[in-house]
Parts: sequence; structure tokens; C-alpha cells
Amino acid sequence: MLQYETAKKQFYENLGIDVPEKLKETFQNVVTDRKVQLNNIASVMAEADEKEEPQGAFFCDYQIFRQIYRLETRRIGRNGVSEYILLLTVQRVGTLWNSAIADTGLVEGANILEQVVRETLRIGDVAARNGPTQFVILLSSCSYEAGIAVMKRIRRNFTKKIRHRRVELKYELEELSFHWQKQGVIDK
Repeated sequence: MLQYETAKKQFYENLGIDVPEKLKETFQNVVTDRKVQLNNIASVMAEADEKEEPQGAFFCDYQIFRQIYRLETRRIGRNGVSEYILLLTVQRVGTLWNSAIADTGLVEGANILEQVVRETLRIGDVAARNGPTQFVILLSSCSYEAGIAVMKRIRRNFTKKIRHRRVELKYELEELSFHWQKQGVIDK
């Protein structure tokens, strides 16, 4: 896990690209290839449980984030609970949102943003890096107003830490929806 995380960080920070698919596949095979079966539910829970007391958001690889996103959209489809997804992008001051090219200043800004996100979010929130200068966050059990408050808090904390660097934070907030239900795919 540690080696994979190190390699992933190097791809993002030094090359400005995502981890190659072949490396992702290899990692998935290593993680999911179990040779030993656990004997009881207590063993499963003990192995799956966090070893240290959790602090802040749950940070994970983007591929894991996608799976959690899918689980959460299913959950809201069943329970009707509102959740929001937040997209944060670090870019150069004055550039268009979609045209940000990663450079050392932007990567440094993204690293500061990661620290801010870790310090600012709650334990139940899920975050992942989505490229060299972008993060996606699932805000669980969250109203629109609370999502706006979270965005403002992140932006305020980021602005304090970024100081004189010529980067800015762009963000989007959107409610999760179980879109299959709207298309008539699921009947109740």
C-alpha cells in the first residue's frame, strides 16, 4: 500500500498524470487476491477496522472513491438522505477553470489544499485526489446550506495557508442523485 501511494503521488506531482491503468490493475490484484479465509465475523471486523483513531476526512484513491460514490448514490436512492459532492480545483489566478496546467506552484497549492481538507472535514466525509490539482469530496448527511458552509471554511483556511502564491481555489457543489429512479429503471 505504501509503495503504491508513493508511486501514485510521484505520478501526480512529477508528471501531472494519473496512475497508469496497468499499475492500477496490478495494485487491485494484489489487494483483492486473498489466500487465507478468515474464520469468523469478529476476525473480519478486526482486520477491516482502522488501527488508529480516525481524524478528519477519509482520504482514498480515486478508484476507491468511485466505488464509495456508487454506494452512496444507492444509499440515497433507498433512504432519501441528501448528500453533496464537492469539486475543488487549484488554478493560477486569472486562468480559465478547465485550462489549468499543473506546474510546481500548482502542485504545491494542491498539497496545501489537501492538508486543509484533511484538517477541515468531518470523519464521515470522503475525499480523493482527482489529478494533480483537483480533489473530490463526498459530504455525507449534508444539506445544501451546510455544503456551502464547508466550502467557505475550506476556502478561508486555504487562503490563510496559501499566502502570497498566485493560485486560487475554484469549487463546485452538486447534490447526489439516484438517477436510475428518475429514468424509470427502478420500480418500487
